[in-house]
This record gives sequence, C-alpha cells and structure tokens, in this order.
Amino acid sequence: MLFELYSKTGKYTPESICKYIIEDNLYGIDIDSESIQMCKYLLTIKMFKKTGRLFSFKYNLFIRDFLKQSLVDDYSFNLIIGNPPYFENRNINKYYDKNFLKINYTTAVGRFDIYSLFIEKSILLLQEKGILSFVVPGNLLSNNNFSGTRKYILDNSNISNIINLGEDIFQSVA
Repeated sequence: MLFELYSKTGKYTPESICKYIIEDNLYGIDIDSESIQMCKYLLTIKMFKKTGRLFSFKYNLFIRDFLKQSLVDDYSFNLIIGNPPYFENRNINKYYDKNFLKINYTTAVGRFDIYSLFIEKSILLLQEKGILSFVVPGNLLSNNNFSGTRKYILDNSNISNIINLGEDIFQSVA
C-alpha cells in the first residue's frame, strides 16, 4: 500500500521507495528471533518483487520483549498492527513478574490476559489520530475479566471498526 502511494507521485524510484519504507517507516518487535529473521526474509522477497534487485537495508526489527522497556518506547506511531500473544493469567508467571506488570500497566488487574497489556502499551505509543489494528480473542468484548481493558480502550481511543472473525478462524494453524 505504501509502495503504491509513493509510486503514484512519480517522484521516487522503486529502490528509493523500498529504502524509505524499510528504514524510515517500518518497525517491528518480537521476542522470538526466528520471527524477526522470517520478517526480514519476507521483506527482502517483497522488495525484490517490487524492484527486481536485492538490496541491503537497515531493518528496524528488534528482538525484544514489547512489554518491558523497549527501543520503541521513545517513539510514537501513526499505525500499529499486531497479533499479540494470548495466554491466560495463570500462565503469566512462567514468563513475567506479575508485580512488574501490575505496577506498569493499568489493565493488569484481576484475571487479565497478556494481550490486554499489549493493547494498553500500543495505545500509549500511538500518535494522535493513530490507528491500532490487532487480532485478539473475541472474549475481549464480553468477558468480565476484560471490563478494565474495554474501559481503557474507550477512555483512551476511538473505535472505528471491530471485526469478528468467528470462533474457528485459526483452526488450521497448529
């Protein structure tokens, strides 16, 4: 989409568009190094398809824990897209110190799921009129454990769309 927008202006070469998108517009964080490597690979393939050449880019893709202090905490973004992890409250202790989460996130109350904290932090990182697009479980909309998260979203953002993908949307992913 960005590539097509820049192409329509007629001011940029395909190579300069790719460089600008990759180095100045795209940031990614994942705790899994293999996911970061896969993302770099897929971006390289995408840019090759657009230009017919391979380039070396400075990727802003980081192996970090998004909920802990991360490199993006000092930035603000126009658009954040993600698929945060889902794991129930009883499993959080395997990966995080719950006291740290409760001190740093207002939505870390009751029997919270980790994805609610990703929503909170992402809203904080958005610029005014920024857009957040996440794939999250449908229980966010109705489960009493997420009333604080729903309130946080309503108090700190404007909802433009909610799309229910159904119960078994990821059934074939295992």
